[in-house]
Amino acid sequence: MPPQSGHIIQRYHPKWWLRIFALGFFGFSFAGLIHFWGAIASGDQPGTLTEILIPALLTLTGLGISIYFFTTSVSLETDAIEVKTLFSRKRLAFSEIRGHREIEMADSDGLKTRYIDLEPVDRLRPNLRFQRIYNFDAAFDRWLSKIPYLDP
Repeated sequence: MPPQSGHIIQRYHPKWWLRIFALGFFGFSFAGLIHFWGAIASGDQPGTLTEILIPALLTLTGLGISIYFFTTSVSLETDAIEVKTLFSRKRLAFSEIRGHREIEMADSDGLKTRYIDLEPVDRLRPNLRFQRIYNFDAAFDRWLSKIPYLDP
């Protein structure tokens, strides 16, 4: 019996080094938070607004990127591709994909990020775009190579 529509064939998660980095960043910033706030609470240090806010913001940032890298995924299903994050779920049926692009975007510091951009047949629908940070395997690359490449 063939798999049901929407059945997940393969799920891809972000690369492990990104997850380890996120946890390390969170751990390091949390240790800084404990150090600074502990010194302030014990009265060893007066505690400026910067010493209170910066460790808290860094810890929240570390927690946020850790949650992101551990909850986001790209799934190849029997009839569609789906990108899930903690707060969103975007899906595009294979029959609705017109083509794909691989694009590289640079931020203001020149740091480049690679994206896979799937363009739907219906131009009124948004593209399905996701970073190339996932542990994609040869099966994913074969699947992607079957979709027409569109010029950037």
